[in-house]
Amino acid sequence: MKSKLTLYYNDLFHTMVNVRPIMPSYMFLFFFFGSYIVMYLAFAYVYLLEPAGCISKVNHFLHALWFSVHTSATIGYGHMAPNPDCPSTNLMILLQVLTTNLLQAALLGCVYARFSEHMTCHSRPDGSQWLCIRVGNMRRHQLLHPEVRMVLMRLIQTGPEKHEYVYSDLSVAQVRQMEKQLGN
Repeated sequence: MKSKLTLYYNDLFHTMVNVRPIMPSYMFLFFFFGSYIVMYLAFAYVYLLEPAGCISKVNHFLHALWFSVHTSATIGYGHMAPNPDCPSTNLMILLQVLTTNLLQAALLGCVYARFSEHMTCHSRPDGSQWLCIRVGNMRRHQLLHPEVRMVLMRLIQTGPEKHEYVYSDLSVAQVRQMEKQLGN
């Protein structure tokens, strides 16, 4: 049986989305920017190893780093340009462009999943809200074949300065009946 740690590393996308209690937002942002920096540095090192003349004006590591960032950000080269006669350089550029696209798609999905809120509210004609529904994933895993359970929470006065929350399970039919009673 695989260890739990192996399961997390084999599916990094879902791990990044689901580890909110372990990884707060500032740590996620550190990982987000760190992923790009590691990619830029790795490809800069590879570009520095390319034969002389394969990338114009790349003489030291900072030039190679700039070329790496430029390759990831755009394909329109200016004063630093790859030589079309160097197949290894062109292959590395292709690999970096594909890696950049994959990283951007994965991280964009993580950002959306981590920072989006799923809530809908229904209002009365006077504009006051009377029913808000939030999709909450209590186990903090991806929602596969979700089952919906609606709970009505009411604040009931139980004594002269005592209040208590009362929870009631609702079915979809009960919510529709409430809508009709309230005139929506």
